[in-house]
Amino acid sequence: MNVQRVRRALNDLCHAAAQLASVCDRELPEYASVWHRIASNAGALQQENTREDLDAFVNGALSMFAYHPGSFSEAYVKRSDLTEQTTANEHFEDLKAQVSKVLVELRSAAAE
Repeated sequence: MNVQRVRRALNDLCHAAAQLASVCDRELPEYASVWHRIASNAGALQQENTREDLDAFVNGALSMFAYHPGSFSEAYVKRSDLTEQTTANEHFEDLKAQVSKVLVELRSAAAE
């Protein structure tokens, strides 16, 4: 396990998941608590972790991106103004991609 990369990835994940949770607080409250918990757990894992803890955490967080009808991967921001909706969803998709990327980095760092 590459401890420096793991810590950096956990820190990045903590921030990215918190940003995603903030968007969900406003736009998709049914998912907000999950992303707050992921951000919080990423913060806690910065203090103490094992390879098994990291694997379980990453697998659980990545499962949010698994596709099935009604899943988080299908969620989008709804607005009455189409331009606003498009802009909001681009930001939302960017945050989801950032979180997913950091999770993959965390998995790689833990496996190193």
